Amino acid sequence: NDTACLTYINDGSPKITSPVDQVTVDSHHTVLAKCGKYVTRVKGGEESKKLKGIVFHLNPAIIKEAFKGMNTDFLHAGLSNGP
Repeated sequence: NDTACLTYINDGSPKITSPVDQVTVDSHHTVLAKCGKYVTRVKGGEESKKLKGIVFHLNPAIIKEAFKGMNTDFLHAGLSNGP
């Protein structure tokens, strides 16, 4: 499945683990990643702290159209804390 998940984190700080890295995403940030390849858990594992966000599932054709004519090397890179 090549579906991408565009996830907006509204509240909470999930820790996202990929096969090559681990990052914590702060509230009001967005993550674009391949669906089903990453594990997410709420930082600290506190049951009282809820994670709130919105996930959009995008097929590869939509991603290619959105980035048409642009360098898309970042779409194939591992998870990182980039700029």
